[in-house]
Amino acid sequence: MKPIEFHPVPAVIGALVVGLAMSAQSVGSIQRILRLTPEEKEILGHMQIVQLDDAQGGLAKTIRFTGVNVQIVNGLGATNGLPGDPDSVDLLVTQTNSVGNLIVGYNEMGNPVGDNRTGSHNIVAGHGNNYVTFGGLVAARDNTSSGAYACVTGGDQNRAIANFAAINGGRNGLASGVEATVSGGLAGVASGLQSAVNGGAVCSAVGVTAAVGGGNQNLASGVFSSVSGGEQNQATGHGASVTGGQGNLATANYTWVGGGNLNEAGGNHSSVSGGHTNIALGFWSSVGGGQANTAGPANQNFVTVSGGMGRSTLSSHDWVGGGLLEDD
Repeated sequence: MKPIEFHPVPAVIGALVVGLAMSAQSVGSIQRILRLTPEEKEILGHMQIVQLDDAQGGLAKTIRFTGVNVQIVNGLGATNGLPGDPDSVDLLVTQTNSVGNLIVGYNEMGNPVGDNRTGSHNIVAGHGNNYVTFGGLVAARDNTSSGAYACVTGGDQNRAIANFAAINGGRNGLASGVEATVSGGLAGVASGLQSAVNGGAVCSAVGVTAAVGGGNQNLASGVFSSVSGGEQNQATGHGASVTGGQGNLATANYTWVGGGNLNEAGGNHSSVSGGHTNIALGFWSSVGGGQANTAGPANQNFVTVSGGMGRSTLSSHDWVGGGLLEDD
């Protein structure tokens, strides 16, 4: 069905006011001024002014639409501005024209990264927010949505710059990976495809589908890697994980460091549960705890040091139980 052409309601209402004020005119002239098209009558039939209770003893004058949808479009024929390819998210070919947005509030200028409001078909609410592409949502203060369908729903000075990226809150967050998410915190960066930073300060999820739960200055750069918390921990191997502690490294594939301080799981499938300056270098090696223990070197596989201090394994499949500076 062809959309009904919209005749501006303010002009219609203005004509009514002018007509009523022209008392010197003939009745016939007034009737001609008040004559509405069927489309205008239908539009006005869906609109009414109501008084909404503000729950504080007052009333708020409100225009209510009943029995219809409200659709805002920019006139280019598609959400992305390409009627011939409406699914495209290629920002080199899609088009916007700065209109077709729903803006709640004045959205004053002054974003710290510069103002850019050239997008279309976005929902905007707040102060100093930028909307650069299409299909997004940006709210709160000084936030930017510049990827296709990217959303920033809260916080301050956050930027969702990749397609389908999202930031839920916090400050100075950056979601630069496609479908990446920053949930909150300070200066979190989710740059890997489908990566996530849930909170903390200065944490980064760089690997594909990598995640950082929180903490301070943590990094998950391996594919499917994760750092749950702690401080200055890094999971750089494929599928590597650090649960907590400080300065721990999971550098090889499918490795895990549970906690402690300055530990490293450096052999594939190796683990360090805790302690201080422990290293698991052999494949499938492990260190339970203690200090300065080594399960390895790399050519020793399936080795374990349970604890103690300065302990090391001697060959593959070796196990060292513990004690202080013992060799066997």
